[in-house]
Amino acid sequence: MRSRKLLIGAALALIAVVVLALWSWREGAEQRAIGQLPADERAELYRRELGSFRTLCGQGPREDELQKQCKDKAQFIVEFPECDEECHRLAASHMDVGGR
Repeated sequence: MRSRKLLIGAALALIAVVVLALWSWREGAEQRAIGQLPADERAELYRRELGSFRTLCGQGPREDELQKQCKDKAQFIVEFPECDEECHRLAASHMDVGGR
């Protein structure tokens, strides 16, 4: 009986580890994809995404229907190595908005 409980516990722990590993891997997929782009293509994509982000979202947090989209764009733009201090500040102003 005790060995069966240990076996079940070990199986549940293994399942939890696998689920956590898959979730962690999935979370880094976007960053890996950006990192695999050739530098010139990545820089061009960053330039376009940053321009789109600034146009759509402005210089500070939105409090309208675009708030979630701007937060998502902010989280995406900081994945680029080209995102400098100004980029990080702009993104942070949109990511720090509470969930509504």
